[in-house]
Amino acid sequence: MHQMQNEITMSRILDPQRKGAGVAASTWLLTLPFVVFAYFAIHDRLIVAYGAAETARNFIAHERLFRISIASNVIYCAGFVLLLGAGYVIFTPVKSGPCIAGGLLKAGVCLMTLNRFDALRLECQKALAAAFGIVLVRSPLQPKS
Repeated sequence: MHQMQNEITMSRILDPQRKGAGVAASTWLLTLPFVVFAYFAIHDRLIVAYGAAETARNFIAHERLFRISIASNVIYCAGFVLLLGAGYVIFTPVKSGPCIAGGLLKAGVCLMTLNRFDALRLECQKALAAAFGIVLVRSPLQPKS
């Protein structure tokens, strides 16, 4: 047991790791309020559970709030990229694999933000088709509205 403790040594914290930790902490503290505001102040007002059409109508009716929520999510995703880079710098001496795996999982969450555009896109297609007198043909896989 005593011999194993001697083999495990602590390495010095390098200057890039120290700067990376500072960037990670400040990025997290600066971007977290944006995403909290977007989800709890805006999305709760606009998104209707199991009601894509009503959600799309809310997006159209409250366009400014919708744009603010998208901007907040973009700021959060940009901060996430900084956080991922800082995490890579911090964990490179140890092992960067888990940092990359966690980053890829979180990137999937950031990409899910794009799903919010689907309801708006579908509602806008209906409005444009009505404006130009175009008849939209419903796909057999598309739910009835």
